[in-house]
Amino acid sequence: MMHYMTHTPRNLCRLGLHAWLIALSVFLGAMPALAGDRAQADYIGFSEDGRYFAYEQYGILDGSGGFYSDVFVIDLTKDKWLDGVPFSVQADEDGPQSLADIRATALRSAQPMLAQYGISNPVVIAALNGDGVLGPNDLPVDGKVIHFGQPFYAGIQYNYTLTLDQLDAENSATCTESADGPYQGFVLTLADNTSSTTREIHRDADEQPLPASRGCALSYSLYSIIYPLESEGDPIAMVSIYTQGFEGLDRRFIAVPVGSL
Repeated sequence: MMHYMTHTPRNLCRLGLHAWLIALSVFLGAMPALAGDRAQADYIGFSEDGRYFAYEQYGILDGSGGFYSDVFVIDLTKDKWLDGVPFSVQADEDGPQSLADIRATALRSAQPMLAQYGISNPVVIAALNGDGVLGPNDLPVDGKVIHFGQPFYAGIQYNYTLTLDQLDAENSATCTESADGPYQGFVLTLADNTSSTTREIHRDADEQPLPASRGCALSYSLYSIIYPLESEGDPIAMVSIYTQGFEGLDRRFIAVPVGSL
């Protein structure tokens, strides 16, 4: 996996593991939330041949309170960002620009690349673990499993389950401090419930340093499954990454190609 979030939140590793576990439960809704930076995702779309995909993550930085927007364009065949990506724009806390202004500026910066690669095909959201989704016993979903089918005009076909498991990893080059416990990589496993088969679609290397751009990853969750709207194409899993920010946990996103189903 070669493409990852680029914002490296400040003071990523200030909390020990025990304090982080408490903070995570707060962030996920078990208690009133801290003022962490929870990015939102917007799906720009696919190229007509399904090879390229673009999305945006945006929000309000913890600490400074400034708005930000990052636009990513990914070659799904190579599973990497295109050169020059991301297109990132930030505003100061007291700056005159609104979040809408910042987002529009980032999208304008990305527009020549979007046009070059023909990224004009919208997405279908096949499954979503939204921020307000409740699971059994009215508890927030943990985001480690997402169940989905393949949408088509007359309904849904097939039956899949994507599972995320975490594994211990060394801290990255951008995380110079040590926590009380190991940082986390992840594994994605896809189950075809119709044929009763499974396959692994992504695995971080065991006990290896995390990519520098991922920062001090403490946890992950499955956010959504998306397909191209107007042509056949393989789905993408959007994965949330949680790191320790200045005021709480910060969330960013990576897109993981699921491959042919």
